[in-house]
Amino acid sequence: RWQKTNTFCRFVQHAHTSLLTKTAVFSCHYYHIISVNCKNARQSRQFLALLASSAPKILYSICMFIYGKNSVIEALDSGQVNVLLLAKGLNKQTVNQLEKIAKKTKTQVKFVPRIELDQLLRTTNHQGVVAELDDFEYADVNAPIEIAKKNGERLLLVLLDQINDPRNYGAIIRSAEALGAHGVVSEERRSAPLSAATIKVAAGAANHIPIVQVKNLARYIDQLKEDNVWIYGSAAEAYNTCSDIDWDRDVALVIGSEGSGMRRLIRDKCDDTIKIPLKGKIDSLNASVAAGILIHNIIAERGKKDA
Repeated sequence: RWQKTNTFCRFVQHAHTSLLTKTAVFSCHYYHIISVNCKNARQSRQFLALLASSAPKILYSICMFIYGKNSVIEALDSGQVNVLLLAKGLNKQTVNQLEKIAKKTKTQVKFVPRIELDQLLRTTNHQGVVAELDDFEYADVNAPIEIAKKNGERLLLVLLDQINDPRNYGAIIRSAEALGAHGVVSEERRSAPLSAATIKVAAGAANHIPIVQVKNLARYIDQLKEDNVWIYGSAAEAYNTCSDIDWDRDVALVIGSEGSGMRRLIRDKCDDTIKIPLKGKIDSLNASVAAGILIHNIIAERGKKDA
């Protein structure tokens, strides 16, 4: 039997049906497990469907966990953390530092056995410091444009086409924020989720730059072009480099996947493509590295013109 409780309503990261055990299993909160025994696999799936339709707030109010001292401190400073989880036995200096920040932001602190953090995160690489956040909310689609106008700057958007690795996604967000881009845009169905892994790699940058998700990247590009935004795609076989382009205009830079690059449809919508000149024997770069170099070069070229 299932009973709705406050603990269960916090939801919780995993819900799956096992066709072999005929059991619907929910991994809840930190260490609570709720198991619903069903007569067969079909009933198990029906139970999940019923839960999804009758209690949508549960399934769509997913909490997120990030870990590691630096990532958690950044989240604490931005007021995002609901609960701070610290491993018992953590060194006093770290505990005092984190408790001091948590006190300022009125964040609840809990001390739990380290093994429970290992089980929660499925890794031991958490330094004994974990933060529970609400699920990340994407920014409004117009937020990057509004920021550029407010700052009196030419728009620089980063569009991601089929970037499926959360670490690449997080690294691109970090580079975009650090180097001065105004937003990062991905597609709903062909992109890595804005998960805890992404937020961790972004190292707090996601709190300071609009992260936008659109249903259809091709249509979004069409809308940008109607607003006089020039679209440039990164492609190894391109003829031009950053120094060949006049960047004194509103632009969007498209970064494709490492394996196949941009989709043909997206490539055809670009006004031009650009490349990074490579001198070594390796003929390609990691997507996040390429994005960082191109963003830096665009900003640098704009600086030359302003000077």
